[in-house]
Amino acid sequence: SKQPAVIAIERTPIVPAPEVTAVNNVGAVVPVDFTITVDLAYNGSDTVIPAPFLLGTLEGTTSMGVVAFTDIEIPTTFTERPGVVLRFNTTFPGVPPSDSIPFLVVSGPFFDMEILVQPFKIQVRNEAFDSWETECPNGLPMRPGARGCGPTL
Repeated sequence: SKQPAVIAIERTPIVPAPEVTAVNNVGAVVPVDFTITVDLAYNGSDTVIPAPFLLGTLEGTTSMGVVAFTDIEIPTTFTERPGVVLRFNTTFPGVPPSDSIPFLVVSGPFFDMEILVQPFKIQVRNEAFDSWETECPNGLPMRPGARGCGPTL
């Protein structure tokens, strides 16, 4: 069986995709077809986290004893230890639920941008002051040999 990574990213399919394999008491794959469902639960607890905290295809039918859940995602963060687990259940007689390894769910890919520093409302073009073509205001004299007004500093 494939376990999810120790850290999952919210709003992103869990990687690797959890895969459940039916095995007998000696660990051999049992090639039978039956239904498996998946829930999200707190690690070490019988408490199942209710919908909508687990999205995707949450029920699958095994093929030759194996089923993969390829599109499961968690739309919120769970960063408190001991984390959360995927709890797999089946209707097959005598098979108890099975939990994945515990993992945390951290903030996911961004979906918007926020501009924290805005540009000034007035921008000056990237030229030296004395290269501007201008007429001098208020009777200031043009600088000899250069463009611009007023005294040369």
